[in-house]
Amino acid sequence: MRLERRATALQLVLLAVLVAGCGMRIGGPNYGDTVDGIACDNGSNVTFVATVHLWLISGGQRLEPTEGVGSTGSNCNYWVRTENDPGVIHIRAPHQVTPTLATFFSIWDLAIPQGSGNSGPFRDAAEHGEITVNGVALHGGAAAVTLVDGETIELHAP
Repeated sequence: MRLERRATALQLVLLAVLVAGCGMRIGGPNYGDTVDGIACDNGSNVTFVATVHLWLISGGQRLEPTEGVGSTGSNCNYWVRTENDPGVIHIRAPHQVTPTLATFFSIWDLAIPQGSGNSGPFRDAAEHGEITVNGVALHGGAAAVTLVDGETIELHAP
C-alpha cells in the first residue's frame, strides 16, 4: 500500500512538471503571431517596401542571416523577413512600419520550427559586441536599431 502511494505521488509530481512545462510554451508566441506590430499574412496588400543589409562580423568573417526567416512561401509571411539574397532583410507591409532589429530577431527565433536556424550569434553580438549603422557606432542593443530602407547594419562579435 505504501509503495502504491509513493508511485502515485511520483506520477502526480511528474504530471505537474509536464503540465507546467507545457504551460510555458503555450503562453509564449508561436510562428504566425504578430510580433511588435509586425503581422504574418499572405502579402497581397503590400504598399511599403524597404531593404536593410545586415552582417555579423566574427573572427574576420562576414556572416549573413539565414534565408527564409519569417518567410514560408505560404499564406504566413512576416512583413519583416529574409528571402534568398544573403545579408538582406526585406520589409514588405501594407503600410509604413518601423520595426527594430530586436523585432527581426524575435521573428527569427519563432522560425526555428520551420528550419530557419536561430538568431543567437547575431543577437549576442548586438547585445554584447559593437553595432554600426552605415559605419557609425550605435549603442542600446538591438531594440535601439530601427530598420530603415537602404541602411547597412554591422554587428561585430565581442
